[in-house]
Amino acid sequence: MYEDDEELTDDEIADVVDSLTEEDLRDRSHALNEAEGLYEEVAFLGVPKMPCPECAGAGQIVGGSLGDVCPRCFGRRVIDRPSADPIERPPFAELRARITAYGDALADRALPDGHQGRRNLALPPASDVPTMAEIQTIADKLKDQAKQLDARQLDGMQLAEPKKAKGMLGDGEEGLGDYNDAELDAMEEEDAP
Repeated sequence: MYEDDEELTDDEIADVVDSLTEEDLRDRSHALNEAEGLYEEVAFLGVPKMPCPECAGAGQIVGGSLGDVCPRCFGRRVIDRPSADPIERPPFAELRARITAYGDALADRALPDGHQGRRNLALPPASDVPTMAEIQTIADKLKDQAKQLDARQLDGMQLAEPKKAKGMLGDGEEGLGDYNDAELDAMEEEDAP
């Protein structure tokens, strides 16, 4: 160390060594958003659903004072079954707040002294910001839950044999002769104004 250099405290040295860049924060935030999206999918698929008791699965109630949207499901048509246990939500808000706090302090430091927007925020230690490994652990647990859901849903399911296409789409040469008279009458009634 040169004589002209200022003496740095241990905390200042740790801040320089452990500091995160905006790109690091962006990557962690992006990974956290992807993990939260995965959670939303797993939570939706993992909790059994039932048709909305207000709109009977139609998604809307028209007429009266209720308006055009079901007051219970808001047009979703299905709601979580009341007896179902929800999937535990990881602490996404807390993790995002820690990333945001570090990013805000980093942006505040970039402003020149005396700038009216500068708030003199203290830069939290880099160890407070969730690491990519922590975020990846959450994502891996969610992926495991998704695999368990897939296995549970596919367990015992057997795909039905595809129905042979009728009419012009079928491979028979009869054309419309594949349909019986009742089916042809029903198609004509559907097309009639």
